[in-house]
This record gives sequence, structure tokens and C-alpha cells, in this order.
Amino acid sequence: MIGAFTTLVQFRKKLFKDASTFRSCRGCLDRSAKENSTVVAVYCFMPDHVHLVAWGRCLDADLWKFMFSFKQYSGWWLRCNRSRFRWHRDYWDHLVRDDRDLKKQILYVLENPVRAGLVEDWRDYPFTGSIGISLDEVLAEVGL
Repeated sequence: MIGAFTTLVQFRKKLFKDASTFRSCRGCLDRSAKENSTVVAVYCFMPDHVHLVAWGRCLDADLWKFMFSFKQYSGWWLRCNRSRFRWHRDYWDHLVRDDRDLKKQILYVLENPVRAGLVEDWRDYPFTGSIGISLDEVLAEVGL
């Protein structure tokens, strides 16, 4: 199963504006991915939300647990280090149904900073990447 996820910072506060906050929450994402046998094909930490496309490394991988633990780990970090910020309670998810949908979801995530006017080319946005696979491999896999 492949899923696309979006989680918001509560009240759409601008949290991800600096590299240190991004690195800490990206570390929480990495921890959650490893503990839950999950590959994050692409992530994008926007100022007030995060987009992910992910899949399990094995049949018993649970993407719900992956998202739950990411929000739990990063929520604890926020509580201790950026107490004015919290995650919105829920998140949006989308089951990726086929290769065309996967390509569409990956493009949507990558182009998000361009649509928001933060950069002209998604490759210039510093808070985008992948975990457990190289982004170049992901792009080649979907024909980008």
C-alpha cells in the first residue's frame, strides 16, 4: 500500500522557517520510518504543513502507526522546544491506487513550494527529500 499524507501545524502557524526546526522534525520522521518499516518516497516540510508519500517495506508495515509515531515524536519535540506550536489533531490521507496516481502525488508534493511562491524550481527548496530511498530513484521510478 502507498499513501499520500498531509498534516497541518495547528492554526496554520509558520513553523518550518529555519533549518534547525526542519532537521529536528525530519529526524522524528526518520525515526518513525525506521521503526515502522516505512519508505518515505518524498517529503516536503512547508512553513505550516508537511506532505509525505510513503509505503511499507514489508506486508505488515502499518502506515497509520508510522504517521501516529511521527506526529507523537515531533509533537513531543515541539512541546519541549517550540511550545507555541502543535500539530493539528488529524491529517489527510490518500490511498495511491496506481502508477499514474503515484506520479501525480509525487509531483504535487514536489511542486508545493513552487505553487506557494517560495521558490521557482522545487529543486531549490531546502526542506524536501526522501527517506529509505534516494529521491533520484523515486523520480526515475515514476518517469520524472
